Amino acid sequence: MKMTINWEVGSTWYADDFKSDGKMPEYMERIVPSSELTLLSTCRSAISIVLDRIPMGRRALVPSFTCHSVVEPFVKAGYDVRPYPLKENLEIDICGLSELVDCFRPDVILIHGYFGFDTVGNASAYLELCRNRGIVVIEDRTQTMFSTFRRPVADYVTGSIRKWLPVPDGAFLSGLSIDGLSEDELLVTAKIEAMQEKCRYIFAGEGRKEDFMPKFAEAERILDSRTEAHAISGFTMSALGGLDIEALALSRRNNYNALTSRLALHPEISLIFPRATDSDVPFLLPLYISEGRKDFQSFMARHNVYPTIIWTCPAELEQGLDPVGRHIYDNILCFHVDQRYGVDDMNHVADIIDSYFEQ
Repeated sequence: MKMTINWEVGSTWYADDFKSDGKMPEYMERIVPSSELTLLSTCRSAISIVLDRIPMGRRALVPSFTCHSVVEPFVKAGYDVRPYPLKENLEIDICGLSELVDCFRPDVILIHGYFGFDTVGNASAYLELCRNRGIVVIEDRTQTMFSTFRRPVADYVTGSIRKWLPVPDGAFLSGLSIDGLSEDELLVTAKIEAMQEKCRYIFAGEGRKEDFMPKFAEAERILDSRTEAHAISGFTMSALGGLDIEALALSRRNNYNALTSRLALHPEISLIFPRATDSDVPFLLPLYISEGRKDFQSFMARHNVYPTIIWTCPAELEQGLDPVGRHIYDNILCFHVDQRYGVDDMNHVADIIDSYFEQ
């Protein structure tokens, strides 16, 4: 692992150049085994493509804890979107989901696992009953993309590749094959420039955060403005071709378990998933902190560690949000444990957390 000049854990990705042949990597078949697979620029465009192909769909159920970019394609397609309940361990509340299905009669149910762990497997049998009733099941596999546990059967599977890697774009859609899409050159150029400037800042000490962070913000503005689907970029394809997913999985698992072993010593923190097994590839490390979350997050940021509140509740779900859903949004905080870092970094993060609770 390269030595850093400006050490930090979290925040935006950084990257140098990737070199590969740009071909479809073989491991994509393991992630999404399908004869029909489309690689796209963004995951939200994948959901939009699926909704365009569902006849007369107008009602959808989505998890109570989710991202605005998941809800947005449904709203734009004219759907009435309602949240279904989860448990505090982020598994699907099957009884609550069943009641909603019976009274709301959805055309679509969207599911997604959380943080690399199996939080949807408990609902596999019930979801199959829903499919037999003609309800379309879409799985967003973004956060469990590289995990190897058994999945529920879904009609369509989507996922955002760019959330796992230092790439400007990238998503997949399984169940449909789409041709003729162009790359989003403006987005790719903006994101690459920001990531490469940050790379020089981290490893060579060049530049300032005030210079490159606005460029990340501009790239996100470009992404949010898009209304059409685009193909995955050649830059991202090259990154995928050169990716060692076994090394990625091992690094994330080791980092996760190293940090949770230290966090478990603090009663002020409640770990949602205390340990990652061999079938889990962690996306982030989530925990509940019931008091002083904002102060804790600010303290960590002053020490160059950036735990994130990944989502605020989408406005469309507020009215139907149950108490458990509100608890999740109000108390969750997530640490980065990805392949940029090693166990030494995690121990340093834990030292900083120790110092906070010793105050």
